[in-house]
Amino acid sequence: MTNPQQIPVSRPQKLFGKTALVTGADGGFGRASALALARAGAQVLVHHAGAEIETCAVVEQIRQGGGRAQKICAELRSPDGARELAIKAREVVGCRLGLLVFTAAIPQPMAMHELAVDDFNDQVAANVRAPMFLIRHLQPILCSGSSIQWVSRKSCPSDASMMGYAATQGALEALAQVFSRTLGSKGVRVNTLSVDRAAMPDDIAAALVFLASDDARWMTGSVLRVGSGKRRRVCEL
Repeated sequence: MTNPQQIPVSRPQKLFGKTALVTGADGGFGRASALALARAGAQVLVHHAGAEIETCAVVEQIRQGGGRAQKICAELRSPDGARELAIKAREVVGCRLGLLVFTAAIPQPMAMHELAVDDFNDQVAANVRAPMFLIRHLQPILCSGSSIQWVSRKSCPSDASMMGYAATQGALEALAQVFSRTLGSKGVRVNTLSVDRAAMPDDIAAALVFLASDDARWMTGSVLRVGSGKRRRVCEL
């Protein structure tokens, strides 16, 4: 008799037929996001800013699993980076982008006296300016049923070394609220996945796919938190 546990289970692919652009997908939460979306059936554009070897490994892993993926390069800290990425993405997807996932960010922990203006400007450019203008440039191909997600790593309020990153993440949460209202009339959903500091990249997969799928079709302007309540309380002491 065959062991039931050895029988492969065919699961419905919730994101089949959709194309996702994941920023910063060469490693960490971006890599985990790209792999999770591909497993759920989406074609994935794996963005990177120069990490060619790591990005090729992500694309190859997706393809070996039967998924579809393509790498796409742009430096989002540059003034023209968002426009460049949008042009490259539109060349691949054509007139419709199903999912836009932001994971590219510069945490760059530094003590307050070490944080230079240029360092903070880099954080603002990559973490806030690039997403805002990328949405602007991609807006024509974000249609009814499309969704935008920010993957934001929660910083501890008492951690002064993360003040630059915390400032940009606060700006992003406000930006997500604005876009959820302005794009809502088009049927585009905008949500934030707030990840506990103790969470690992693979911990976000189920939550990410849920927000991207029709299961979350009534959710927009929401913040879905992933992490341990116990760890969060320790952080707030």
